[in-house]
Amino acid sequence: MSEIKASKRKDRNTWGYTFHIDGKRYRRSGFKTKTEALRKAHMHVDEIVNDNTIDTEITFKDYYLKWLKVNDKKSLSKGAYAWYERSLRYFIEEFGENKLLKNITRSEYQLFINKYSKGHTYETVKKLNNCLRQPIKDAVYERYLEVDPTYKVKINATENAMKEEDKFLTEEQYLDLIEYFRKRSEKSYVLLFMLAITGARFSEVNNMTYNDLTHGLGTIHLPGTKTISSDRIIELNYDDIEHVKNWYHSQPKKLNRKLFEISNNAAMKSFKKALKDIGVEEHRRIYSLRHTHCSYLISKDIPIEYISKRLGHSSIKMTLEVYSHLLDEHKEKQGKKIRQLFS
Repeated sequence: MSEIKASKRKDRNTWGYTFHIDGKRYRRSGFKTKTEALRKAHMHVDEIVNDNTIDTEITFKDYYLKWLKVNDKKSLSKGAYAWYERSLRYFIEEFGENKLLKNITRSEYQLFINKYSKGHTYETVKKLNNCLRQPIKDAVYERYLEVDPTYKVKINATENAMKEEDKFLTEEQYLDLIEYFRKRSEKSYVLLFMLAITGARFSEVNNMTYNDLTHGLGTIHLPGTKTISSDRIIELNYDDIEHVKNWYHSQPKKLNRKLFEISNNAAMKSFKKALKDIGVEEHRRIYSLRHTHCSYLISKDIPIEYISKRLGHSSIKMTLEVYSHLLDEHKEKQGKKIRQLFS
């Protein structure tokens, strides 16, 4: 066998591979990346070496788990990998663990998506479909399936995505919530307090240890769970850090020194109660604290470069894309101030 060679097609901006076995050339193209082309090439070689034997009796579950391993999906963030696990779980609940990969039909897959769509937003259904669709498309390519049962699947979600204005709290509501959380000693409210004053993701605060809290003078460490840049050090008010430290010392200690380790549902129940108690509509979500934290910093003229690093975004570009409307509003306010200066 000759060396596997991957090359880029300039006319189509895609990658392909070529190799020879016993004097016969094998080649395929149309891959998005060099890594994908090489991975498919090795799979192709395995098929040929093993006399093109395809396990037609493989279950979807077994193929899916194998696909996750081959594609190293465990290297993704915990949140991203959890979606793959969740998608498999829903599939098994619908079809059972012994559903053969080759027996998945387009009509039953569409019915499955329709069923899941009830009570979920378009984005949520799209995530589940994407997690299942990727391995199925590869299964077609590897000839485990003759046709793609996910082809042209329709997503008919019944829940509307959260409106833009519902992602944020007013400055008054935000500050009222911080004070509300500060006065409560229950674990869920202390966690919510940390979310509000840091703008961190739920998983980041929930995974904090006491060592993270006492990282340095006026700073804490946030264990990143999404990207490399999400593992970070951020500044906090000294009194706020002392407040959480004092609370921690009053609690039973864990061997792993974790501050919280509670479920999202438990935190959400406390969040809803807090909203109700301060007179805010309950359709807000915990993530509103992160959005509002960013909005609050922008309103106080904190540089976007600092905000991006504080939020753990992979780049300033990402921050600008997510919060561009807030920056536009801020520019209008600054523009009025400039005009008043020279009026």
